[in-house]
Amino acid sequence: MFDNNDGSTTTPIVREDATLQINTVIQSPEAPVSYSYQIDLPVGTTIERDGESLYFLNGDTLVGGLAPAWAQDADGQTVTTRYEVDGSTVTQIVEHDATFTYPVVADPWLGKNLFAYVRNNVRAPYKNKPVYTMELSAWGQLIYRGSAALGLVAPLGTGLPVTALGYKIMTNNGWSEVISRQPRANTTSVKQQYVCHVRYGYPVLGSGWRWDLEAARPSYPGWTRGNLWNHRCNWKTASG
Repeated sequence: MFDNNDGSTTTPIVREDATLQINTVIQSPEAPVSYSYQIDLPVGTTIERDGESLYFLNGDTLVGGLAPAWAQDADGQTVTTRYEVDGSTVTQIVEHDATFTYPVVADPWLGKNLFAYVRNNVRAPYKNKPVYTMELSAWGQLIYRGSAALGLVAPLGTGLPVTALGYKIMTNNGWSEVISRQPRANTTSVKQQYVCHVRYGYPVLGSGWRWDLEAARPSYPGWTRGNLWNHRCNWKTASG
């Protein structure tokens, strides 16, 4: 814990999924309303807004990001808060005053890993071949759910690319994370299943945050034009 010597303290907490929670406790109305964080970013990285979240992007690569600003007083009352960005400095503005019950907690967290885990599910193989089981981290859920809520899913059967920033991140960075953890998953069929789950799993099929991708399933190049309701991203033949 760091005493900021201004009526507030800050405690960084590293979570198991590689997110960093920054717990700032504001003790009185006399404490500042702004709290700045210098983000150490690779050269060429920019900070982009997507709704209330901030993404740190180096080209098309997600370096990390900040979940929406959040603050609450001791009685559970929401305190208005927001981020302001100046270069690589992110400042959280917390609009607290004597009408709130102290302490006020401002709790931004930085996300990195999109998946809490990616495993070869050895207890449940499919046709004697690997089943890759993965679950979105809290940060991954935020990116995925936030973009899903925008309704920017490609129309069924068109094969059009998804344009929402979160879907691009999940499709590109998410897949890179999957195969970095499970290199044997890097096959055409498994990637097709993955992209299908990203595009339609939560917003259309309601498949939630945990996905199973089976190595035994054949490559299905026409999956974007097939009947989604028949195969549900789990096709049995090369034609669905």
